[in-house]
Amino acid sequence: MGLEYQTYIMEHLKKDAKNDLNSLIDEMRNTVQELKTPSTKLETLKRNKARYAEVRAKQEQLEARINPIRLKFAYITDDNNNDSNITELSEEEKVKILSLEEEWSKF
Repeated sequence: MGLEYQTYIMEHLKKDAKNDLNSLIDEMRNTVQELKTPSTKLETLKRNKARYAEVRAKQEQLEARINPIRLKFAYITDDNNNDSNITELSEEEKVKILSLEEEWSKF
């Protein structure tokens, strides 16, 4: 496989992994923030209760997204799969992937 093609694939994988990670973390944070907002009206309370039920119903689906994200980042950072430093992670990306378990616990 040519280096140019390999670089293209690794960059695409990195972009995909970052998008998946950011999407999951944003969804968890937004949901927590939404549900932490105090309900002062019956309508808001009903909406929050419905949102909570929705999130509980898809909790397994959300949790199932974690391992594939970890695997993508593990593959990206594996020196055997990466002949160049093109896919080196930024400090922000490293912090996010390391904080994924904590984010899930908060969720």
